[in-house]
Amino acid sequence: MSLPKNGRYNFKIEQYQCNVRKMLRFSFLVNTMLSSADYHSTERGFGMDYLNSIGKTWVLSRLAVEMLRIPSRHEIITVETWVEKVHPLFTNRNFRMSIQSTGETLGWGRSVWAMIDTTTRHPADLFEIKNGAIKDFVVSPDHPEYLEVPISKPVRVQ
Repeated sequence: MSLPKNGRYNFKIEQYQCNVRKMLRFSFLVNTMLSSADYHSTERGFGMDYLNSIGKTWVLSRLAVEMLRIPSRHEIITVETWVEKVHPLFTNRNFRMSIQSTGETLGWGRSVWAMIDTTTRHPADLFEIKNGAIKDFVVSPDHPEYLEVPISKPVRVQ
């Protein structure tokens, strides 16, 4: 079975995830994004269980999130995620958050991830894992699943 390059994952906003105004707290929003990244990478053979078995792990290096609207209690959101670029030492992953029932875009995210060796704590070459198969999951601008992300790339904090 061939998986689509983009992953789509649904999350129901629960009461305990909300503030007193019944809006999703930012920490839980980020958790849905990180969970989506984990599900996506696991389904494609690059998840934490596999990486840990070969002495590697993912490390989130940078994250930028811009929201048009914060979801509220009991809404079901879809977090879509995909790999935008892969370099030997890091990869760019994007996100789109929307309302499941209507498709209304709630916001966007961009992230930068590195893979490190868990013993040496040094960066690992992504192209050495599974003969560089991670490149097969990149969604390029000419691909039908490509989405333009209208926010700036995350920058390094000085």
